[in-house]
Amino acid sequence: MIADVPLGVFLSGGIDSSLVTALMQVNSSKPVKTFTIGFYEKKYNEARYAKEVAKHLGTEHTELYLDPKEAINIIPELPCIYDEPFADDSQIPTILVSRLARKNVTVSLSGDGGDELFCGYSRYPNDFFRWNSITKLSPGLRNFVSTILLKTPFTILDFLLLWTKPFRAPDGKKGSYASAFKKLGKELRCKDFAQFYDFRISNWKEIAGVVPESKDISLMSDILPLNEDRTALYKYMMSFDALQYLPDDILVKVDRAAMANSLETRVPFLDHRLVTFTSKIPLSIKIYNGQQKWLLKKLLHKFVPQSLFERSKMGFAVPIAAWLRGPLREWGEEMLDAQSLTEGGHLAAPLIREKWKEHLDGNHNWQGPLWNALMFQAWLNKNNL
Repeated sequence: MIADVPLGVFLSGGIDSSLVTALMQVNSSKPVKTFTIGFYEKKYNEARYAKEVAKHLGTEHTELYLDPKEAINIIPELPCIYDEPFADDSQIPTILVSRLARKNVTVSLSGDGGDELFCGYSRYPNDFFRWNSITKLSPGLRNFVSTILLKTPFTILDFLLLWTKPFRAPDGKKGSYASAFKKLGKELRCKDFAQFYDFRISNWKEIAGVVPESKDISLMSDILPLNEDRTALYKYMMSFDALQYLPDDILVKVDRAAMANSLETRVPFLDHRLVTFTSKIPLSIKIYNGQQKWLLKKLLHKFVPQSLFERSKMGFAVPIAAWLRGPLREWGEEMLDAQSLTEGGHLAAPLIREKWKEHLDGNHNWQGPLWNALMFQAWLNKNNL
């Protein structure tokens, strides 16, 4: 918080940013300036929680609600802001919250790093449970079920699963159940946890099908623990995110979005002394009685009522899936035109076009892989490559 210029903080209403904000307010003689981006789509909107936290802590709160038009206006700037085909769709609200903050402050703190240090991502327990369940099946049974799932056409799976339609999310956020079963079919063929986790965190599952003459490489096998017990695998996932996802995605996203707006960002959770200390905290404290980030929740409860932060983790999610079917559809069609993809010479058009059509039909949610392709194409076009 030491600065000769106005200081603020990004407040999402989640545990990490709320704790940073609370500690800032305790150490400030005047209201801390807090900034939040909201969405009109309720399933994605955490701004209402941030507003409640800000009110309870007594901060000077500013919020901006994002609509698709603003997203469209920012997209042409993305290749210049990131200088590479960077494809985390939460870059859009990150840029806009940085612009919002810069109108009032020169430095902003953030809560990034808390998930990696305190085991906060839901994929940690989910993927451990999933892999543990898979390994209980015999290799023969795994291969048999996998073959059936992978060889059954999507149309037949969709027909067999019609009865699940009333239970599906109306925004298509999670995609179809048929997609989930196809994914399970491929997971059943994974030989070890490294291969399984690589598959789980990859947007494109068919690398050779989208980038010609390419091959899969494992990002994790070199650091996978030989002892695959619960504690070892949890530490492995957190370590990998701290070494790869955090510096190559999260921090890049925030830093370039902020610096494009002449805003300095600071990340208290990544103070080297805190990182060293948290590495010595037992997993049994980071996850206590099934509660992830238990220690941070206990600390935050000293400043904020539990009812304001005890809810399912949303992250800085963006309704890109719906936008690509609506206001961003024309732009997406232009970027993913078969001729443009072919002339670019880097990506294979057939699979991308197939995913694009399936997404537009509303049966599957391919926003992750499609956003990768879209940002790559936008970067190529911007640089005339």
